[in-house]
Amino acid sequence: MLKLITPFILVAALAVTLLNGNAFGSPTLVSLFLFSLLTCIAGMILFLTLVFRKRTKLPKPPLPLWLFLSLVIYVLADGLLHEFNLTHLLWAAYGLWSLVIYFWATLMVSERRTSPAIVLYRVVLFLALTESVIVLLQTARLFPVPSQWFIATGTWVNPNVTAIFIALSLFAVLRLKEASSAIMQHFFYWPVLILMMLATALLQCRSAWLAAVVIWLAEYRHSLFETVRRNFRFSWKGGLLLIGLLMVLQAFYVLYSTKEASARNRLSIWKNSLQMIAGKPLTGYGFGMFEKEYNLFSASARMPVNDHVNMAYNDFLELGVEGGIPAIMLYIFFLMAWWQACRKNPGSAVFFSIIIALLVVQLTNFVFQAVPAMALVLMYAAVTPIVLPVPQPEQSLSKKKKKVAVLSAPSPVYTKWWIRSLTGITGLLLSFLLFLQASLVTSGFYNKTLIVDSDAVPAAKLERLNELYFKLHASPSFYEVRADLYMAVQQPEDALGLYLSALERSSEPDLLSKTGYCYQLLSGYDSSRFYYETACHLQPHRFTPKLRLMQLYAEKMDTVSMLQTAGIILKMPVKVSSKKVTDIQQLAKSVIGIYDKHPGLSAPF
Repeated sequence: MLKLITPFILVAALAVTLLNGNAFGSPTLVSLFLFSLLTCIAGMILFLTLVFRKRTKLPKPPLPLWLFLSLVIYVLADGLLHEFNLTHLLWAAYGLWSLVIYFWATLMVSERRTSPAIVLYRVVLFLALTESVIVLLQTARLFPVPSQWFIATGTWVNPNVTAIFIALSLFAVLRLKEASSAIMQHFFYWPVLILMMLATALLQCRSAWLAAVVIWLAEYRHSLFETVRRNFRFSWKGGLLLIGLLMVLQAFYVLYSTKEASARNRLSIWKNSLQMIAGKPLTGYGFGMFEKEYNLFSASARMPVNDHVNMAYNDFLELGVEGGIPAIMLYIFFLMAWWQACRKNPGSAVFFSIIIALLVVQLTNFVFQAVPAMALVLMYAAVTPIVLPVPQPEQSLSKKKKKVAVLSAPSPVYTKWWIRSLTGITGLLLSFLLFLQASLVTSGFYNKTLIVDSDAVPAAKLERLNELYFKLHASPSFYEVRADLYMAVQQPEDALGLYLSALERSSEPDLLSKTGYCYQLLSGYDSSRFYYETACHLQPHRFTPKLRLMQLYAEKMDTVSMLQTAGIILKMPVKVSSKKVTDIQQLAKSVIGIYDKHPGLSAPF
């Protein structure tokens, strides 16, 4: 009974990665928490099955899996040495997910049941098709969009995540199409593939476009080469094909140039990330600390064009900043072992395209923080060593042979009872411990959201929030929320310590400004100026930090600095016009105007 439940839980775990919501504060936490919990439940059930099964064919895990688990252990060791945060929880869930998928797939192979790869591909097909339909409905204004800044995002607030998931799902759909009949290919799979490509284009993610092109080219490379060889001669057919290719390239150029500013910003992020890796090449700055450390680094550089960022838009650089060169090498070794596994197993050669597509996305965007995409990639990696070529529909195979044609070649021998029991008990214990940790953090964030959104007075909220310290002591938002409540009851002394604790884990611009204001109320002008200036350097295009700094100079009676700041405000370009920006500009004009006429007067604040 238990082993029948496992695949349904795995399907649910992959499906919930596509969910966002406000139950835990940040919308993306829904995906992380539910994925972690369901993966742990699937792990406990699967490893419990291993303990009590009398005869089990349990092969030795392949090298790619061992290397990825080594990277997970490296990440978790950082959490044990410092502080276990959400990044450590995510990597632990990734490690357990890859183990569960692999052992479940090998058990299905040993029982000569339906191919695990085909089962998983069908699940991916359903999820990707659902997301594609939602994207089209959002574009037609028939379905709500989670973010106001985009015409369509799918179920995630970030359209990049949805686009990358759909693009990488093309591989699974193409594998299913390959094994289907001609009728199914023409009337089902081709419309689905066209729909997915259209959704990917509408989501406007360049990395997803490139990944989709890689998968398509790998799938139809032989047909493409044959077409080029046959038609690229001095004929009207060759001329039309050349014109068509040029039009496609032009379309890609136009789509890419629409986000040219974003491309320039990423180049700047990559340059700064390389400098940070050079600063701490062996240990890194700690996992989950990229947002804090990078933004403080970029603010200290005082670049004229800068903004707050949460990721490096290059997984290798982000891995290097957080874990140093050893973390990068472990992940590169994993990819190399995966590539080698594809070379050794003839049935896995098709996975070359997904590895190349993954590299394209990770070098230009992000996958580690995109839970649906990373879960999908690890699923592909887990089934790579145990699949053979999918049978073509025209092959004359018997029904029984078709059923096992996609399974692994020689079956492993039955595993000794003590190896099976030790594997099951160890996996069960690790799954249970991770489940406890995930449950604590999930309940903590959920209760925090309920408390903050309640109608209770600030003092009552503070009392209830303080009880969540054990669960949320690694979350910067936990300290910030409590500090905000202390400020609401006019207790800046108590708020300051909490703001500083939050700044040990994050460098959000609003958090920097709040800390500066708290110091300002406590007459700590030098410290207040430091945090205001850091916020200004972190986001030089924003008007509000400049206003706060100008007000601080007025309070200190530092007329020269105040007038300089007012002049900077008036010279700043306006990206988005608003009443607030206009008011700040008018205030800066009044400061300069009054001091020009009456230098001895105080500032009009």
